[in-house]
Amino acid sequence: MNKILRVIDVNVNRCAEGLRVLEDYARFIKESPKTSSDIHLASQREKFSTKAVIKNDIEIVSEIREMRHYIRKICLDSRVIYRDSISDIGLEISASNNLDDKNNLKQLITANTCRVSESLRVIEEYLKCLNLNLLSKSVEKKRFEFYEIEKQLLQEFIVSGLYAVTSHGSGEMILKQVKMLIRNNVRWIQYRDKKRTGAELEKIACEIMKEIKGTNSKLIINDYPYLARKIKAHGVHVGQGDMSIKKIRDICPNMLIGISTHNETQLKTAVGDQPDYIAVGPMYETFSKENVEYCEGPPYAKFAREATTLPLVVIGGIKDFNINELIEIGIDAFAMITAVQEEKMVRKLQKIIGGN
Repeated sequence: MNKILRVIDVNVNRCAEGLRVLEDYARFIKESPKTSSDIHLASQREKFSTKAVIKNDIEIVSEIREMRHYIRKICLDSRVIYRDSISDIGLEISASNNLDDKNNLKQLITANTCRVSESLRVIEEYLKCLNLNLLSKSVEKKRFEFYEIEKQLLQEFIVSGLYAVTSHGSGEMILKQVKMLIRNNVRWIQYRDKKRTGAELEKIACEIMKEIKGTNSKLIINDYPYLARKIKAHGVHVGQGDMSIKKIRDICPNMLIGISTHNETQLKTAVGDQPDYIAVGPMYETFSKENVEYCEGPPYAKFAREATTLPLVVIGGIKDFNINELIEIGIDAFAMITAVQEEKMVRKLQKIIGGN
């Protein structure tokens, strides 16, 4: 019994500590709507999406805090008596390796969500050995509640669903499109501009970021990591021959990084570089880009899905009438340029993607 209580004590501490890390992230770092009107507007946008509701940060902080207090209070005061942190070999093992090193927020959140869920499972199982089955069931319920919290926290870092790429046009036209995309709860918006450079490019990017701030949408900047860092965007996307993933990670350590690939060789290299997502394409004939590099299309997307668990974004000629072929492959996100210019089509695509 003494050893079992020690196991429970260790995991209660581990669980509560992991929850505290996540609570402080949700409280101080994770973006949230600034005002009650912003929160109301965000909830209105959900009407256009069949996906699960994305909770605001006040809800997430409250849920994590409640769980942290629960786990501290419910699990046997007597366990503390059997604590032996001085002779715990875990300290020596941890000090002798770099397995727990973290370089960015994504790794921090992932490590601590794993720490919490694993600890809850250990507590749940060892309580059974003490014939505390009702308490074990209570912890099991908390474990399943935490899986939803984990999903909410990691949505910040996983590209999925409709991924809208801005169209060419005046700054006013681009901002009008961005507002429409935000209104329809498009989570991922890439600002791609091959015509502008310098101050003009930065001005539009800043305006887009102002529109996105405080909403559920995230801004990815195409090609320009220094600009992304300057305006505090959520991510950077690059193509073949651009700056390396490693160098971008140094410039933008807490941003999502995506890279375009067109064939199996490029995909294998990209997987080794560990971006946050990989774009594959073009899937079909497209007129949105000049000098398009050849790609096998859906067969290549299928190869990519079998080759990696990293989020995959398909792009190139994707429409409402051919998207199901790609959904069936198991693709995570669908990048479109032409198809996301009209609000009616955006709503239709959201329903197609969200319903699968």
